[in-house]
Amino acid sequence: MDVIDFSTSNVHSPIKHTDLYFKDGNIVIVAGMSYFLVHQGLLSRHSEVLGQLMHTMDSSQTLEGRPVLALPDASIDIAHLLKAIYDGVSEIFVSLSLHSG
Repeated sequence: MDVIDFSTSNVHSPIKHTDLYFKDGNIVIVAGMSYFLVHQGLLSRHSEVLGQLMHTMDSSQTLEGRPVLALPDASIDIAHLLKAIYDGVSEIFVSLSLHSG
């Protein structure tokens, strides 16, 4: 996975996700043009894949003073995953049904 340098002017800085941003979070996940400030322990507990990625990531890259895990996924896909982890899967279905009808 490529290291992203957020300090260079030719790289577009990701935008903070308004809902999935926790001030007490300890890891930043960047996906697409969004970033999420979340809790590493919670994600590791609910996702073996994210746990492995966080365990092997290069923690020298930071954003807001926290290590960054850059994912190749679309921000909407990661938002749905994080909402399922934080709010439960039922919240995803309610949200999707409200937007589809």
